Amino acid sequence: MFRRVPWVGLVIVLGAGCARESESGPKLTGRVIINDQPCRPASLYDFDVKFVSAGEGAVKKSYVAEVHEDGTFTVSGSIGKGIPVGRYKVSVIGPVLDVGGKPTRKYAAAYTDKATPLEVEITESSRELVIDLEKKTADLR
Repeated sequence: MFRRVPWVGLVIVLGAGCARESESGPKLTGRVIINDQPCRPASLYDFDVKFVSAGEGAVKKSYVAEVHEDGTFTVSGSIGKGIPVGRYKVSVIGPVLDVGGKPTRKYAAAYTDKATPLEVEITESSRELVIDLEKKTADLR
C-alpha cells in the first residue's frame, strides 16, 4: 500500500524554506550622526538601529542593524541576503556618547518604535542611510 503521510511533511518543510528565500534586497550600510559629526553608541550591547515595516497589514517585520563602535551600521536582513525593499520606520534605541564622551539618553525618547519621526523607502538601489539624531533626518544615498 502507498504511504502519503511522509510526503506531506516534506512538502510543508520545503515550502517553509522557500518562503524565506524571497526575503532579500540591498545590504544597507549607514551612519548615525549628530549635527554632521559621528555619533558613537555608549555601549554596543545597549544600542540598536531597527527597521520596522511601515506598510499595510497586521504583521510587521523588523530588522536590526549590526552597529559598530564608530556609529556605522550594516543591515543584512534576517537571512543575510539584505533587507527587503519597502517602507520602514527607523528606531534608534539606547544611549550615545556626548561631545565630552559621557553617556546621554538625550535622544532616546524621540526615536522609540512608536515615537520615531524617521521613515524611509528602501529600494534595490539603496546603499547608504545617514541618520542625524539632532536634525531628525534619515537620508538615503
